[in-house]
Parts: sequence; C-alpha cells; structure tokens
Amino acid sequence: MTTRGAFVDSNLAPVFGVDGATSELTWFPLDDRPGLLAQPAILAGQAHGTYPSPVLRGVFILNELLCDPPAPPPPEAGMDPPPETDADGNALSNRDGYEVLTMAEAGCAACHQAINPFGYGLENYDAIGRWQNADAGGPIDASGETSGFRGDQTYVFDGPVELAEQLAESAQVRRCMVSKWVRYASGSGPLAEDDCFIEDVELAVANPEAGLRDLVIAIALHPKYSQAEVSQEVTP
Repeated sequence: MTTRGAFVDSNLAPVFGVDGATSELTWFPLDDRPGLLAQPAILAGQAHGTYPSPVLRGVFILNELLCDPPAPPPPEAGMDPPPETDADGNALSNRDGYEVLTMAEAGCAACHQAINPFGYGLENYDAIGRWQNADAGGPIDASGETSGFRGDQTYVFDGPVELAEQLAESAQVRRCMVSKWVRYASGSGPLAEDDCFIEDVELAVANPEAGLRDLVIAIALHPKYSQAEVSQEVTP
C-alpha cells in the first residue's frame, strides 16, 4: 500500500512520466506512486474512456480493501457522464462535475458522501493513470474525508499518498485482507467461515509492520490449515 515506485519499461514510461526506461521492466522509485492504488492497471480499470471516475475508484476501495461494499445503485440511477460546465458555462473539474451528478439529490448523496471521497483522493491520476496537477484550468483538489459505511475509522487525507498511508494503517483494511486471503487459501471452504481461525490469523499479523508475506505464512502454518483433511468426491 505504501511502497513508492513501480516496474516500468519503455512502453509504460509515458504513463509513469519517467526517463531512461528500456524494453526490460525496471524498478523506478516514484514519490507519486504509493503502492497498489497508484498502479495504472487499477486506476484505468476504475475509470471511463476519457475521464477518471471517483465513484468507481471509491467503490473499489470499499469493496476490495475495506470489505464494506455500498448497496447497489437503484434501478433509476443514471449513468450519465459528469457535466463539463455549470449553468453559466464555466468549466467544471471532474470532481466538481461528479459533485453535481451525485450529490444534488438526497437519495444519491446518502451513499455518495461515503463513496466519492475515497475516489477524490485519486483525482491526480487521469483515466489511464497518468499524473495530473490541473483540471479545468485549476489545481486538482484531491482531499477527502469519509468513514465509509461502517465507520470504524474516519479517513481525512489530501492526495493519494496520505490516502494510501491511512488505509495501510487501518484495522478494517487488515481484517478485510485477512478474510479475503483466508477465503482464497481455503477455496471458500469451511475455514473461510471459521471465526477462531480468522481471529488467530489476525493476531499473527497484528503488528503494523506485517505485510502480505507474513499473512500468507500465518495462514499456511496454522494447524487448522496445515493439518486440514482434504475430502474428495468420488463419482460412482
């Protein structure tokens, strides 16, 4: 979540804004690329063709990092792009356009006030993940404040680095990662629903310095996992 940099080759160099890349993937330290959230594959996947979507990016964080998914949008929810100008013809930034599009009605705002801020923290990245400082002739506002839906922790940040750092320190993110990796490792078997097993793994990686490597080891070496019986269906 917080490692600053990326593996870049000459094809990716224009996206990352680096010089000296070759045909081989090479590690470049980059201050504006904090971990997973700042990778173009993630950013472009949560965007539309020509503009980033703070809604899709916010939902990604809620779903995949916080295990706190929003309710599905109502059937009548529109899929219109954000307006590019206001009623007086003044240019609107992508963020301002999404504020108009999603926050004008109370029914929409009820969910989007929790969703949008996470995405606003990534507004410095365009639709394919390139860094940008300005939008609609003005500086980008990448600040946000939200507690998601469960409200275990309030996140207040300005830009992707602060957002990534706060998510990396979040107990809710840690719990979410443990549950997802346990489900994956167990093939969604009984261990995925074993609260004691999940709690043991959580305790094993409770140290803030613990990473994914420690999480995988904690799962693999737990007696319930390493000594689990494998059942196999036999077709008569």
